[in-house]
Amino acid sequence: MLVLDGRARFDEQAAFRTWLFGVIRGVAIARGRRERLRAFLRVRNESRIGRPSPPPMQDDDAIGADRSVRIRRALEQLSARQREALHLVFYHGMTIDDAARVMCISLGSARVHYHRGKTRMAILLAADAP
Repeated sequence: MLVLDGRARFDEQAAFRTWLFGVIRGVAIARGRRERLRAFLRVRNESRIGRPSPPPMQDDDAIGADRSVRIRRALEQLSARQREALHLVFYHGMTIDDAARVMCISLGSARVHYHRGKTRMAILLAADAP
């Protein structure tokens, strides 16, 4: 649709085929983000109503399990907003803009929570390294 309605314009900086596949890739990525956002909102609304949310995935590998425990411990030490921003971006593949909309905060605020959360996670994981 982007090509047909004129929102995507070919500027001849690359081959037409390369440009067209770039447009298609961008549309597919945006659609995937929207679907993940809808799925997340559905799960979030269901858990508010009292329906159980799906159980978290667990690693069978001992190293992966240890790593998961360390990550969970570090996440528990973050503020709720930082934890939610990181969860939406990393686990649900959302952009920070999408995460801001889900969290009902401004884009700037979401960026701050995301950045501070990543920085704090790095410090906590480095301190907890084996």
